[in-house]
Amino acid sequence: PEMVSVSLSPSSVATDDLIEASASATDADGESIQYTYAWYVDGSLAAETGSQLDGTTAFDKGDEIYIVVTPSDASGDGASMSSDSLIVDNTPPESPGVLIDPSSPVEGVDDLVCEIDTEAGDVDGDTLSYTMSWSVDGVAFTDTETTTWDDDTVPADQTAEGELWVCAAVPDDGEDLGDSGWDEVEIMGPDVVTDFALEDVNKTSDSYGQAVSPRDMLEQVSGWYFGHST
Repeated sequence: PEMVSVSLSPSSVATDDLIEASASATDADGESIQYTYAWYVDGSLAAETGSQLDGTTAFDKGDEIYIVVTPSDASGDGASMSSDSLIVDNTPPESPGVLIDPSSPVEGVDDLVCEIDTEAGDVDGDTLSYTMSWSVDGVAFTDTETTTWDDDTVPADQTAEGELWVCAAVPDDGEDLGDSGWDEVEIMGPDVVTDFALEDVNKTSDSYGQAVSPRDMLEQVSGWYFGHST
């Protein structure tokens, strides 16, 4: 038999991808044709397992891959043919887990710090950095400070009760950006005493001996007396 063509698909490949070879040959005698496949990674024989090569175990970013296909029939082997080479591309990182600390910030008290709660995955094992961006009530905010990553902190004096703050973190492996992760928090007002009660010690009062609160006296005039004696 005589080889006609050998090709690899997909035409661009990244780590963990599956590469498949397509081969075509003719046989002047009309005999059935079989193919044997030899995969080469960076010039070394990597596998002879068939027409597919699995990137999860066989190759990494930057490797050069090609295949040599040999046709055969009942009379023996024909001449081999090589495919064009593929260079394994970079795989962008995955989305990170993001957390704003604290989760219930108080206006004017708590800085907002955008943290990486779960590192972004990267199948190539690249070292990652992160770019942080903030918005408040849907409007971009850039007057930030830095705690760990550039622009990861919003000063407390920039916050006000009721605002919704969102932080997005985009991972960068040095070649490509990955998908962003994000978190959001709503700014709380300062802590206040919303209610309290004291025992009524006025023996002439209808509520004598009971716990009473200003809320019990709505739309009425009430007096509160605090005393101490020995």
